[in-house]
Amino acid sequence: MTTSTKAHPIRRLLYAGSTRTGTLSTADLEWFIDNKPNVWLAASAAALSEAQYYAALGNRKVGDLGVDYGGAVAEWRLLSNRLRREGLTSVKPYSGGISVTDKANQRSKTDYDKPSFRRGKFDYVGTDYDGSS
Repeated sequence: MTTSTKAHPIRRLLYAGSTRTGTLSTADLEWFIDNKPNVWLAASAAALSEAQYYAALGNRKVGDLGVDYGGAVAEWRLLSNRLRREGLTSVKPYSGGISVTDKANQRSKTDYDKPSFRRGKFDYVGTDYDGSS
């Protein structure tokens, strides 16, 4: 991904197509992507960062005018929790095995010794499950 499009998935998850840009720069969003295993968890960490920014502002009051950032903090934390749940449930477990690339590399090696076992090695010959199909 290029620099301009690397942060786009996180922006889409955080701001859902609105014109808001938030307090995080493109470099900040790219840092979250580089340090998290998937986009959902990166967006969750970015949303939590936004919540911490607004929590640090606290309540402001000038004369009769007061600004309370508690609602923004709660909104960003809820979004962070939702994105984290998505990130943890959308990840598929990997139980090992050989990747397609490793299989292709093994086939291309002419000096590779094939293992002494194979699928269906002990099946009955002549039945539907003789391992020949």
